[in-house]
Amino acid sequence: MHHVSRHALALLGALALGACAGQADPVANSAQSPAGAPGASQAGATSSASGSAQWDPDAWEPKVKVQLPSLSDEELTRARDEFLSLRVPEGTTAPKVDLVRWTKGTADYAETRARCLTEAGFKAVAGPDGGTEFVDGVPAEQEEALDLAAYVCDAKYTPDPRLVTDWNEDQLAVVYDYWMEYFIPCMAAHGHPISTDGAPSREVYVSTFFDGKTKRWWPNDALATLPREEVSRIARECPGLPPDKALYGG
Repeated sequence: MHHVSRHALALLGALALGACAGQADPVANSAQSPAGAPGASQAGATSSASGSAQWDPDAWEPKVKVQLPSLSDEELTRARDEFLSLRVPEGTTAPKVDLVRWTKGTADYAETRARCLTEAGFKAVAGPDGGTEFVDGVPAEQEEALDLAAYVCDAKYTPDPRLVTDWNEDQLAVVYDYWMEYFIPCMAAHGHPISTDGAPSREVYVSTFFDGKTKRWWPNDALATLPREEVSRIARECPGLPPDKALYGG
């Protein structure tokens, strides 16, 4: 299975955040127990009849309720035009494509885009990390056609502009709490402990995220160190970012 870059949304909500390149390996060699980290708990984990933990990210309850601003039709149109202008394939003229509907979250965007690309002749599935995977690969001679098809799909199913802007302070707090309370314990329960040595406090994480000087903490980089098959196995129970409802409200 050929995995390609995430084209339109590297991280739906972390766009322009400079994601995770160059970070140190966050997987602990001699990790402190994540459940013992400050503020950590197994929120979202329930016990089955057999006594084993059942992990459900949608059951995790954020302490902070995110409310995104409303946008006028004019603002939505302008934001869509700007979004698509950055995705025109090099050397081509952007075709006029009507908006079919706004996509409303990471999963919605990834699944809708995969279906659209499949209909365009590129058999695709939504990857466990929110990206796009091509089942049969993409021959080099078809890459230009793929770029154009990706543009058309992004134009038809453009992500809501409020989901592709920098995270605000409430969203940063939600992400931090989710990592500490759910993601890190979930990964540990699946055999992949993540060290919290050197992790910033919640206050420091939120206040320094955009200062341009502080190295950002990305414990979800741990997923990128695992074999693809293992990521597919655990990503539904231990996704690297909070559920859309928690991160974007609704």
